[in-house]
Parts: sequence; structure tokens; C-alpha cells
Amino acid sequence: MRSGNHNGKISVHAISGNHVVTLGLDATDEAMVGLLGFAIRRTQEAKNESYFMRGYKPFKEVYPQPKPGVYYSSSEQPIQSFIWGDYAVEAGQTYGYEVIPVYGTPKNLKYGESVVVEITAEKLENDKHEIFFNRGVAASQAYAVKFGDKKPHQITDPVVRKDVYDWLSRGLIESIINFIKQAGDGDRIYAALYELDYPPVMDAMKSAQLRGADVKIIYHAKKEEKQTTDNERVLFNAGFTLDDKVATFARTHPGNISHNKFFILIKGETPKQVFTGSTNISEGGIFGHSNLGHCIKDDVVAADYLRYWEALKNDPTQEELDDVVEDLQPDIDPDNIPMGTTVIFSPRKTDAMMDVYVKALGNAKELGNITLSFNMDKRFLAELERKTDAVRYVILNKDKEPDKKKKGTEIILKEGMDYVQHFRRDGDVYIAPGGMIGEGWEQWLKETLTGFNGSTVLYIHTKFMLIDALTNDPIIITGSANFSKASTDTNDENMLIIRGNTRVADIYLGEFFRIYDHLYFRYIVTKFAKDDEEGGFLASDSDEWLRLYRNPNSSKFKKRKIFSFGFD
Repeated sequence: MRSGNHNGKISVHAISGNHVVTLGLDATDEAMVGLLGFAIRRTQEAKNESYFMRGYKPFKEVYPQPKPGVYYSSSEQPIQSFIWGDYAVEAGQTYGYEVIPVYGTPKNLKYGESVVVEITAEKLENDKHEIFFNRGVAASQAYAVKFGDKKPHQITDPVVRKDVYDWLSRGLIESIINFIKQAGDGDRIYAALYELDYPPVMDAMKSAQLRGADVKIIYHAKKEEKQTTDNERVLFNAGFTLDDKVATFARTHPGNISHNKFFILIKGETPKQVFTGSTNISEGGIFGHSNLGHCIKDDVVAADYLRYWEALKNDPTQEELDDVVEDLQPDIDPDNIPMGTTVIFSPRKTDAMMDVYVKALGNAKELGNITLSFNMDKRFLAELERKTDAVRYVILNKDKEPDKKKKGTEIILKEGMDYVQHFRRDGDVYIAPGGMIGEGWEQWLKETLTGFNGSTVLYIHTKFMLIDALTNDPIIITGSANFSKASTDTNDENMLIIRGNTRVADIYLGEFFRIYDHLYFRYIVTKFAKDDEEGGFLASDSDEWLRLYRNPNSSKFKKRKIFSFGFD
């Protein structure tokens, strides 16, 4: 949902997802003179609440020695940004935001004329698309304040431990279990999964079977792999017979990995819903690194998934499967992406769909966003290096390529090169790599990861791209594939291309910048702020923080204009 208002000097554009409201603020040149930031008051009439939002940074003149974990009211320590996100909203609830420009000096603040906007967060329930993002930012100040520096497994109090898992899940595990619970006597629920070693989900599938549902599970079972052992152990413990060709089907002959993560709900003879996305059914997938689940309630889409599932259950080789896959959906034209929802399955005969994804990003007129869990394919790198009118934002799991190239990887940057620094002077490409505040200093608490995700993919596991998300014709590409060659022509994968749905775009965009801003801040803090005595403080001079927002060559200026409601 989108809503906006202005008073001729200050404008506010609110964009809501399920758990995120993003405010795009703007000010005229006149209103920027002496502007120290914004005070933001949030009101929720349904709960009889009204209070100023808070931040971490104070003016040094007021708090010369800020304490770790302390928040400051924006009425006294204003927000110095034109893009601000409220990441603590409840789905379906209505909120009012009063934005007040702050002037004067740090010890003698003055307030200008405010602007009020009201918006309702999107409901989780929807007749077409339901989207569930986990927290995906365990290494955060919020986790440190709520739960300290202990990993979830180290918390022994069962009540606190449940709170930790609920906070990390943010509704993702509940959405998976609830999807399965829809399958009753006479229904069918089919799944194709790479990792399924989180027992409660397989227990839920067994419960559906006991209710009378026809349950069938294709699982990754390549020989001599630990994931195969983990999958089979959990299936066996849940009460399933392994690879019995009735309820369980071992996928032993994928080109590389059977990387799908989807469930199909079939009512009677009609496929009705699909639950897909980036989330492996594992503790790390659900509660650790960033992931999402996307439920599509569409008979045609569900039927496509069922045809694909029927092909997978026979354990075909890559060569046998790619003919079926391309019959289901041939490659599409990136300059003529269909309206509605298109499904792209893998493996394909070639990696031509990678060129489609790259061209789609290149077609962005205002704003392009992409998350990359592993290495950046050389085609994406070449596209990002091309100058365009759009601002492109990239979230990566790591800031550097490996020091040594591995066989089969598509690395073309110099070994050890920092992606952020590579694009630092570009002006149109901005990258946030995974990171955390690993030790406490100044007002920042020490942060900790969950410990669920090994050492390879600690932060980012989502695989989605947004093209001009704030227009009335957005494109969302999301699914299990990592925007890589292997994910296109070798692995079992599924990808959704959704065009023209502003609700879906708003949800994805809010979550993208929630994660981007979180990680980019940590990159700056860990790389530079420790050497900058003013890094943890608000700017006392308005020109200092406004400079980039006023510079037409800066991403901050462009992002301000893209998110602006305007003054017309």
C-alpha cells in the first residue's frame, strides 16, 4: 500500500509491506536551510498509542559519551535521513506518522510545520500472493538488547528460547506449518525439497498423512552426501519409509543438486496453491540467514508446478528433465515480460535465462534491486558496470571474492577484491555485504550470529530481483535459483516472474531495504567508523548531512527523488 501527503515544504510518502513501513521524506530547498533532521511520531489508535520513534545516534554536544544499547527519541535526537523504515509494524494494522522538521541547534531545537500520513500495513492473508520473510538479521542490536550475546542453542530457559525462535522466524515457520495444515482428508500435498532436516515440518507432513491426505515428498538423495543422510534421518524419524515410491521419492540423479523448496496443495483434482521461495527446511534456513516463503494461490501456476513435480518424481537425469522443463515454459523475452505470474523451471538446455535476468535488471528505468547469495556472475558484473539512469542496489553474502578461484566458479574480479570498493565511485551502484558488529565499542553492543549456518552463507540466502518496484508496472523475480549458471542449466530449481503487482513489489522492496540498510550500516561501522570520532554521532551542521542528499550525482539524492511523494 502507498500513501502520501505534503504541506508545500515537507512531503512524506509511506509504502507498507506486512511488517515494514518505509517513509520517503522530501523537502524543498527552502525547507532544507538549517534542517537538522526529522522527528517522527507514530500513532496507533487501535492500541491507544502515540510516541516518538527512536534511534541510536545522538548529538555529541548533548550526549558526549553515549551508552551501549541506549535509544534516543527522535524529538530530541532527530533522524538524519530522507528514507526511514519502521520495522516493527503488525500486519493489517493502521498507523499514523507525523513527520516534524527539526531546526535550531543541538541544545536548542526548533520545530517546523509537520506532515501527517496514515497507512495500513498489508495483511498476511491474500487471495493471490502471501509473502513471509524471516528476521534474517540475528546479528543485530535488537537481538543483543532482547537476548544478550548468547546464541539460541545456548539459551536454557524454555520460555526465553521460544521467544528467540519466534523472533527469528518472524512468522516464516508458522506459514510453512499452516500451509501443510490445509491438507485434510482426501486432499493431496506434494513437496520437492533440497534440505528437509528441520523435524517439525516433516512431522507436520506426517500428521497430514494421518489426517487422510495423500502426502508425497521428493527429496535430495545424491549418494555419499551429508545432506542425503540428514534428509533420510529426519524422514525416517517422522515415520516415513525411505524412497518407497508411494510417499517418498529419492532424487538421486540431478545434474548437480535438487535445489527446489516447494509444496503443492491439491484439492480434489485441482492444484490450488504453491508454497515456494528460498527457504530450505532446516534450522539455518528458517531461523538463521535471510530467507522468504512465497505462497501463490493460482490454479494455473499450481498446475505447472504439479507437472514439474510429476517429472521430478521419476528421478530423471539432467538430459531427460530439460526437455520437460522447456516444454512447460520456454525462455522469455526480457523486453516483453508477460503481465501476471510466469514460472521458470530448471534445469534448462542452456543458460539463456541468465541473460534474460541480466537484461531485465538493465531495463530498470529508476530502481533495480537484487540479492546474490554466492558469487556474482560475470554478466551481472558487466551490467552493473554499465552506466544507466537507474540506481542499482545489491545485497551480497560477502564483500570479497575468495582468495583462490575454485573449479567451476564464475569469478572474474581479481582475487580478494572488495565488491563495495570496486563500485564505490560509480555513483549508481551500491552494495551491502553481510556483516556484524563483532565486538562492543562506543554505543554499539556486541552482536552474535545464530550458529545455524556453518561458514559459507552466514547472512544472505534470498534470491530475488526487483525492477522499478515503486512504479505501477513493477517486476519481481523470486524463487530458489541463485542467479547463476548452475542454477539455470544444471540444478533442479523454480523461479517466479511477477509483473504488475504493486502489493507484492511493496512487500519485497520494504524487506530489501530493511536488510540492505542493516548490513550497509555494519559495513561502514566495521570498516570506517572506528577510525572516525564522529561516526557514532549526528551531524551538528545541517549542511554536513544534507550535502549528499542535495548532490544530483549521489545515490542519496536519487533515492530521495525515487521515494519522494512530491509536492504536486
